[in-house]
Amino acid sequence: SSFLEIFRLKLIFVPVLAIFVLIGVFGFAQHSLPGDLLYSIKKATEKGQAVFVSEAEEPNFQLELANKRLEELKTIAEKNEVTKLPPAIKEVQNSASKAAKNLVKSKKVDQKTVENVLKFEKTKEEIENNILATQLGIKEEENPTKIYVEYLIEELEKRTLTEEDEEILNQMKELVEEGKYAEALELYLTK
Repeated sequence: SSFLEIFRLKLIFVPVLAIFVLIGVFGFAQHSLPGDLLYSIKKATEKGQAVFVSEAEEPNFQLELANKRLEELKTIAEKNEVTKLPPAIKEVQNSASKAAKNLVKSKKVDQKTVENVLKFEKTKEEIENNILATQLGIKEEENPTKIYVEYLIEELEKRTLTEEDEEILNQMKELVEEGKYAEALELYLTK
């Protein structure tokens, strides 16, 4: 009878142990990078989180994911894990495309979005110029920074502006023509 009691106790601990193992796997997955075994679990978790994001917060959520993808790429490049570079670059391209689509859809101007877009562009530029020394292959029409700066310019053109704001708008337009989107965003934040 003591054997049966021990067996029953073991049966009780199996589901508890399974839950702890699952929690551990999800925890480790959050620190995985593209090309890692647990990365698909991390992506599934993010998709699950997206279900609970309101439509108004979707652009910022997608921008935060795009910024995460850039940080992952930066980590991979700094560690010189060459075999993981192609999947990481692909993840950056996909997340940038999703972020751009959400920005186009939302047509929202707020401080948080401007800061997230600026963070994306600065990290992208750092990776392209200082780490990889190559372009990430984000198409112009899918570049969230370009799309958002152009939208900000459109919104400013609809307003009655002070002379100082008019000058800022003109400088922003010049910067966009030169492809200096981060500088245009920084200029917008000064107004």
